[in-house]
Amino acid sequence: MAELPDDVQEALLQSAKNWILGNYWGRQKRLTDPSTDRAHYTYLLNLRSWSLGDNRPATLRRLRKLVEQGLLIERPYYRKDRRSCDFTVPTSEQADAIYDQAFEYWKAVGYVPGELMLEIPQ
Repeated sequence: MAELPDDVQEALLQSAKNWILGNYWGRQKRLTDPSTDRAHYTYLLNLRSWSLGDNRPATLRRLRKLVEQGLLIERPYYRKDRRSCDFTVPTSEQADAIYDQAFEYWKAVGYVPGELMLEIPQ
């Protein structure tokens, strides 16, 4: 991941943080260990163009250049007469490294894996 720009790395890390900290009733959260289902979490890790700034066309061109260099992959999807896409890392090893960083971050904040806890202010 050293080749990816810092803002792209940060956006991917934020996506991972959002997926492994689940919301439950009563404003409770549960930290899920991503090693329990690596394939599922690898699929969920994504980056959308609006995650990187307000200038969407320029951001899409920039992300597509990273796709051409082989640093990201593009996953198109279609919804009601419009096409869009998201981007992710090309290998599961890179995704695992990102999720491990996110998992360590939430553990350092104070969440215990597998336990329902009240939200911890950051």
